[in-house]
Amino acid sequence: MEQDSDRNSFLAMAALFEGGLVVVALALGWVFGVPPLESLVWDPWAVLWGLVGVVPLYAGFIIFDRYPVGPLRTIKETLNDLLGPIFARCSKADLAVVAILAGVGEEVLFRGLLLPLTGGGSFVIGLLISSLLFGLAHAVTTTYVILAAVAGLFFGLQWHYTGNLLAPIISHAVYDYLAFVKIARDFRASPLELPPQILDGDSYED
Repeated sequence: MEQDSDRNSFLAMAALFEGGLVVVALALGWVFGVPPLESLVWDPWAVLWGLVGVVPLYAGFIIFDRYPVGPLRTIKETLNDLLGPIFARCSKADLAVVAILAGVGEEVLFRGLLLPLTGGGSFVIGLLISSLLFGLAHAVTTTYVILAAVAGLFFGLQWHYTGNLLAPIISHAVYDYLAFVKIARDFRASPLELPPQILDGDSYED
C-alpha cells in the first residue's frame, strides 16, 4: 500500500539521517579528540531537568501556533505543508521513535561535539557558534533559523549547568514528540488536505 510505503520510507530515512549524525559526531570527535558522549551518563536529576525543560519549549510552540502573526504564520504553514502529510500517516509510536532519534542525534552532534569543539576552551563562544549552526541546520525560514538558534542556546545551557548531555536529549526528544503529534493532529483535522485513504479512516492515530 502506497501509504505504508511512504511511512516506512520516512522512518527509514529518519533513522539513517539521525543515526548518521551520531556516526559523524563520533568520527569527528575521534579526529579532534573531543569525545561527544563523554558527558552522557544516567542520572535521575538530569532526567528531571530534561522533563522540566520541555515546559517552556512546548509553551512557546503552543503560543506561536495559536497566535501565528507575521512570519510565524509562514512557519506554521510551511511545517504543515512539509511535515503534516507524512506525520498524519505515522502512529504515535512512529513519531516517538523519530523524536528520540532526533533528540539523540542532534544533541550528540551539536552539544556533545560542536559546542566544546568550536569554543576553543570558552563555553560562551562554543555555545554561540554551536547554537548558530543548530539554527542554520533548521533553515525552514529565516525566522525559524532564529527560533532554532534560541532553542540551541537553551539546550546548550542545559548541558552546561547539568553537566550531562542526557538533559538536553530528553528535552529535545520530548518536545519534538509533542510538536510532531500536534502537527499530525492539526493536519488530520483539515479534511481538504487529507488524501482519501486517511479520510476513510486508514490512518495511524494510535
